[in-house]
Order: sequence, then C-alpha cells, then structure tokens
Amino acid sequence: MFEDVTAFFDAAGFDVDRTHDRLELSKQVAVTRFELDVKLRETESATLAYEQVSGPFKEMTTRYHVDSSATGSCLTIETSFEPPATGFGSFLNGTVIKQQRRMELDAVASLLKVNDETSGQKIEGPSVTTGDD
Repeated sequence: MFEDVTAFFDAAGFDVDRTHDRLELSKQVAVTRFELDVKLRETESATLAYEQVSGPFKEMTTRYHVDSSATGSCLTIETSFEPPATGFGSFLNGTVIKQQRRMELDAVASLLKVNDETSGQKIEGPSVTTGDD
C-alpha cells in the first residue's frame, strides 16, 4: 500500500500530482481549497515520511510506522504541525486541524484494513499522535 503514494493520498481525499519525491496535494475543506506541497523523506525508521515544502502551515511533518508480526500489523501515525500566525492557516485552530487530520487518517486506515483483509493479515489501530509543536 505505501509503495503507491499517489493512491495513498487519493484515499485520504486529496487530488494528487506527483513529480519524483514531491507531491502537490489539494482538497476542498469547508469553503476554501486547501493546497499543500510536500516532499517525501527517506528515513530508516518510518515506512512513509513527508514534510511540508509549502502550504498553510509554518511547519508540518508526518511519519507512518508499520510494525509487522506473525498475527498482523500495527500502524502508528505521527504528525506534527505549527499553524501560521497569518493567512489561510491562521483561522484554523489546533482542534479544527486535528479533526481534519483524523478524518484523513481514518480514511487511510480503512483502506489499509481492506488491503490487509484481502491478504489475510490483521491490522490494529491506527495509533494516531497529533501535536502542534
């Protein structure tokens, strides 16, 4: 599932345009169009990691960790963000951002669950950590 990053973000409700390790993500949120440019990060400890290059946050990073065992897999998602003081993101408080991220991550978790059911694996979770560092 994580090998096809475009399908992964599509499952979270984004329109995706990929060029190498960069993704331009857009999504309608309430009455405005949310646009985010992220760069995929190669990291030894995460199955998938990315950081915002441009978008509504001062900073934003997300890491997906999958721990596999003989009985199934556990997905842990870590995301941190700092909303800007001005512009689009300024009226989005931490609660609104966390609610939006929760909906996106739940959609992705549902997709992962369906994929694991077809492979005979069991997926736990997800364990989601959000914060506004």
